[in-house]
Parts: sequence; C-alpha cells; structure tokens
Amino acid sequence: LTLPANIPLSVPSKLVEQRPDIRIALENLHAASAAIGVAEAARLPQISLTADMGSMANKLVNLFTPGGGFWALGGAASETLFDAGALADKEQAARDNYDDVAAQYRKTVLTAFQNVADTLHALHADADLLVARTQAARAAADSLSLIQTQFQAGSVSMSDLLNAQQSFQQDRKSTRLNSSHEWISRMPSSA
Repeated sequence: LTLPANIPLSVPSKLVEQRPDIRIALENLHAASAAIGVAEAARLPQISLTADMGSMANKLVNLFTPGGGFWALGGAASETLFDAGALADKEQAARDNYDDVAAQYRKTVLTAFQNVADTLHALHADADLLVARTQAARAAADSLSLIQTQFQAGSVSMSDLLNAQQSFQQDRKSTRLNSSHEWISRMPSSA
C-alpha cells in the first residue's frame, strides 16, 4: 500500500461538490425557491391577451383579395377578490419550506465537509503510522544484524540469536497485519 504523496488544499471542495447528497440537497433548494415564485405569482392578477386574424370569402379565388380580411383583439384579466388569506398562507408556507430546505442543505454540506476532513485526517495519520512502522522495522532489522554479528564473534548464545530472529519476524508479521487492518478500517464507507 502506498499513500497519496501530497493532497492539494482544493481537494475537499472538489470532492464535496461531486457528492450526490450535495447535488440532491442543492436541487431541493432550487425547487423550494421556485415554489416561492409560483406562490407569489398566484397572488397577482392573471392577464391573458388573444388575437385572431382571418379572411372570409364565398369563393376560393376571392380568399386573398383586399377587403375580405378581418381581425379581432381581445384581453381578459382576472383576480381573486377574497380568499381569506389562503394565497398569502401558501406563499408563507413556501417561504417556510425554503428555510427548512436551506437549513437541510447547510447541514448536508457541513456533514460532507466533515466526512472529507475525517478521511483526509485518516490518510495523514496512516502516513505517519507508515513512517513510524517503517522506522521500527529498520530498527528491528538493525538489531537482528547486530546480534548476528555478535553471535558470529561469540559474544551471544544461539538462544539469544533465535530470540532476536523470532522477535524480528513477529514484529514484521504484526506490522504487516496491523497496517492492512487499519488501512481497511479507515476507508470511507460512502463517498
């Protein structure tokens, strides 16, 4: 396993903006904002304009002759005179819903940043742990090498050499198993 060398500072924002939970929360915020506009528009008068144009003739050849055309223009306006505040209540409900959705969006964004920060912190901690374990493995190898030299010189017994070899192998094995287990346990469960 190798850890990423250097993580740029802009990565958390880039990671967060790609998350589906953030995108969904943002779309919900847009929909709630649009609902306010719909509620406001429902309180305004409804105006419609129409225009008709045509031609009248008793024969097909006279269809496009001057004097046979007609046109009509019309308009209509309607407005609710009394609704006992129902439209105002709908608009206020849309504004309240927007406030709730905006709070949920902020919470989703903060949670996403926290998740990304936790993952980046775990990567940093794993990098530190990897460096420490590498140094420990080198120290154990150096210690074993020293004891082997002392054994060849006759300074230590065979049981001391075997104990040093056993300690070295156990340290190496546990370092490999622990680092694999910790790396897997620190992997984010969802992105």
